[in-house]
Amino acid sequence: MAKIFHDLNAQQQKIQVLSEAVDISDDWSQFEARGGKAILDTSAADSISNPLAQFKLDDRVVQKMGQAAFDSFVRHYVSPMTNHGGGGNGVTVPTAADLMNPMIAWVERLVTPPDAPTQMHITTTGSGSSTVYTVDMSRPLCRYPMYPRYNGTGGPLQASSYTCTMP
Repeated sequence: MAKIFHDLNAQQQKIQVLSEAVDISDDWSQFEARGGKAILDTSAADSISNPLAQFKLDDRVVQKMGQAAFDSFVRHYVSPMTNHGGGGNGVTVPTAADLMNPMIAWVERLVTPPDAPTQMHITTTGSGSSTVYTVDMSRPLCRYPMYPRYNGTGGPLQASSYTCTMP
């Protein structure tokens, strides 16, 4: 078996340079000061881009700036049971949500995005101009750190049957 890094100490500088290139700063004050707005959507079951790293980053930014300041320019939604590509890891789950129109409204008209936009699973029948799109399940896309909890009543495939709650 070949040793890829036979001496990690010798690689330390290269690792540090790479780490600094990919790490995201927790100082978002300049972005906020320029009027920046951000909508983040994290797939909670992502095995490639660790969702816990994004959650920890948000926590650090909130700790630095305060929750009210963070909420004034960031919306971070968490999609349960979805993987890196937005699929359901072999399970059919709602994964589609319109986050572009809320972003445009926020930037252009200062309309704050909702706390829980609807996330849907859409099926299609027909083709071309005869295509019919049907929402066959939905759930709220909750803001971090909340998650959708079934209310115990109503259809389990309908967003109205869920409430965004703290873990």
